[in-house]
Amino acid sequence: MICPACDSNSPSTGSPERFSTHQTPSNDPAAPKFTSLETFDPKNLKLPLHLCPSLPLGCRQSFERCRRAALLAYDGFKNLTEIHSLRYKAMCPPPNPNNLARPSVYSFSRAYLHSLSVDHLLNWPVLRANVVTIAHPPKIPAEILSFTVDQRAYEAYLVGFERVLTCYVNGAYWEYMRAKDAVEDVIAKANMNVVDRRMWRHFWTARFLVENESWEEDLKNMVLPSWDEIVEELDTVIWERVEGAVTLDSLVRAEREVVGVDKNDEDEYGVEGYEIYDFMLDEDVMDAG
Repeated sequence: MICPACDSNSPSTGSPERFSTHQTPSNDPAAPKFTSLETFDPKNLKLPLHLCPSLPLGCRQSFERCRRAALLAYDGFKNLTEIHSLRYKAMCPPPNPNNLARPSVYSFSRAYLHSLSVDHLLNWPVLRANVVTIAHPPKIPAEILSFTVDQRAYEAYLVGFERVLTCYVNGAYWEYMRAKDAVEDVIAKANMNVVDRRMWRHFWTARFLVENESWEEDLKNMVLPSWDEIVEELDTVIWERVEGAVTLDSLVRAEREVVGVDKNDEDEYGVEGYEIYDFMLDEDVMDAG
């Protein structure tokens, strides 16, 4: 069954067993993938005052439930983007899998240095096409960076992320989909004149649904790269932003070859021995059902 977010022609009739996703190509692997985080405006979800007198009480109540469900679903989406943004740090196993942003209190642990190095890479000022400058920003000295990557740790992170995504799609997001159907149903049965119905339809389709479709489209891009893909992404960023990146790039690749899992040894490696990530999230946001 395809999630209604991916098939606009199919009405939502049951809980989504699978959530179809796709990934939009990007020239910059480290660039933010979710533009709706900057463009979404919850004010556009409010019912305009001029529509309140023309809508029956039951319609207003149903819409308010839908609006709250949409905001709750958006909060869950933001939580997912925060976890997704930690993918480079998840390549190194931290002592505390639930807190990738601060992986260790020990300043010189491998996890801490890897996390700090990722921050250096992602915070490097990338030149945009519409930015005029007289000089390129200086590249990062390779000596201040230290990367440790482990395929099994990253795969444990993938498992944890998939579990949270499934919980969200079958929880808060599905409640929002059901609330939208409820609004459509109650409006269709409401006693409204042609003018009032036309004004409502304009707000509902051109404002409310459009505003939410921005983050729903980003939700379909909620795809994590495979191990080989993320190592290639990291290599690309290093080549672009690090001075003397040949040595550092070779180091990361050598580490991958040592830790990489051979197809004949999948039973020996896998994610066994690594704690599956159990992300600490608001249960009301991630599982509204």
